[in-house]
Amino acid sequence: MHEISEPSPRKKRTSLIAVDLLTHRQAWLDWCHAKGVRPSVAMRDLVCEHLSDKAVKRPLRNAAVQVHSPERASERREIAMTPSELARVMSIAEADGFSVSKWLAAVVRSRLTGTPQFGAAELQALTESNRQLALIGRQLHHLNRVLNGHSSEIPEVSSIDTIRQQISVHTAHVSRLVASNLERWSVK
Repeated sequence: MHEISEPSPRKKRTSLIAVDLLTHRQAWLDWCHAKGVRPSVAMRDLVCEHLSDKAVKRPLRNAAVQVHSPERASERREIAMTPSELARVMSIAEADGFSVSKWLAAVVRSRLTGTPQFGAAELQALTESNRQLALIGRQLHHLNRVLNGHSSEIPEVSSIDTIRQQISVHTAHVSRLVASNLERWSVK
């Protein structure tokens, strides 16, 4: 006859700390989501930063981008990859519209700054986006002239609804584009 033994209790993780964030919980989750980092990783980074004897133990993520003083990419480093890694990188880079070296640099830039690094398809879509916004702006300007009495035309309600719908569709499209671009650089 076999005896039924009780399951062994789970070993408690001694490195785990629970923190009650009270009313700050959602703000913390939103901040982590905006930075593209898991809350536990962000908390570990903060603890490491504050406990370090050195000024910076780990590089800060999402460093500020200096727009007015761009640098030319001139520093070179060689990296070694397995053949399967290189094949996968080549495949992804090509699909995203990058050369391998530009894709790798974009991965690094995205990781350092938390900003999207657009490929050829995204840049083309953003160019189209700007064209659409310019068209919407002209339509709104015309509508404003009509409403302020500088034109004898009477605006149709449908034209206002059309403009609002164009803006909604456009905003959703650009949001998806930026989100998908940022997700491209996340390692899961």
